[in-house]
Amino acid sequence: MSTSIAGARRAGVGSPFTGKHILGVAFPYPDAGPAHADTLEHYFLRLTYALCHLSFLGERAFGYFSVLLPEVRDAVRRLATRYEAMGYVQIVFESLLVSEMTRLTEASELAARESNPAALTVVGREIGSDVLRREIARQEPGVVEVTRAEFMPYGVQWDYCGVVHGCNESAADRLNPRLL
Repeated sequence: MSTSIAGARRAGVGSPFTGKHILGVAFPYPDAGPAHADTLEHYFLRLTYALCHLSFLGERAFGYFSVLLPEVRDAVRRLATRYEAMGYVQIVFESLLVSEMTRLTEASELAARESNPAALTVVGREIGSDVLRREIARQEPGVVEVTRAEFMPYGVQWDYCGVVHGCNESAADRLNPRLL
């Protein structure tokens, strides 16, 4: 959904979307130290804002934030607590496949050898995106990935953007199920 579509929906134009938006961010850095702390917070806040704004517009939305190491996962948990975003964002951290760990290690060595941190960032984003897609496929049956930038919310090229059509479940219901 583009921002113009959101504006049309706010104005009551067009048919209401009955599904759920799924947005994902793959944090490409293997650490959240001082060099990447602001970037981590920026990525997290951009995702959280988009999800909250879609919800404000009456849309269902849920997000996934993929990280590569437990230290980064812990930093994202602190951000989620600080910004009260646990109902909107699921932090994705799972053990990497052996092939992914090997690629990450090789990229880290290459980046150090050539003094080129971009090599590690590219591989980190690829691995984080793969982990993100696996988790979303597992958690969101029926999700359809959106790949065209003009259909992505707010003109942001998300690492993952998808929709689940005809879904009646909200992120809050999923994280805080009602007994009755």
